[in-house]
Amino acid sequence: MDYQTHAKFSLQMAYLFAVGSLKAVVHAILPDFYVSSTSDLVKEVQQHLQDAGCRNEDENEKID
Repeated sequence: MDYQTHAKFSLQMAYLFAVGSLKAVVHAILPDFYVSSTSDLVKEVQQHLQDAGCRNEDENEKID
């Protein structure tokens, strides 16, 4: 992954986490709103990581 691709990917993740954080704050105050937003965010982030070719820790340990 070159620098530009890495920067774009990281900024996209930052955006997702920022929106997710705001939804979590709203949910903390108003529990009927954004009930599944954190779970949905986790699934979305996992998919983005897989699509980008990022490896999990278990795979990294096998390589090292």
